Amino acid sequence: MIHHTLEAVHAEMQERLRRAEEQRRAGAAAAEHRRRRRARRAARPSRLHRAVRVLRRLAVEGSRRLDSTKT
Repeated sequence: MIHHTLEAVHAEMQERLRRAEEQRRAGAAAAEHRRRRRARRAARPSRLHRAVRVLRRLAVEGSRRLDSTKT
């Protein structure tokens, strides 16, 4: 009788360990995914950022052109 109880306890402990390991793996995978996504986002500027840069460059070129026509 006691032997069966110990087996049941052992089986439950194994199951809990397995479940905890699964959750840890899932958490680690999610964290890695977030890290990669963040790194990718940091590596390339957003469309907005790119658009702002283009507009600034055009503005600078435009003001240079205006300056050169004034003189």
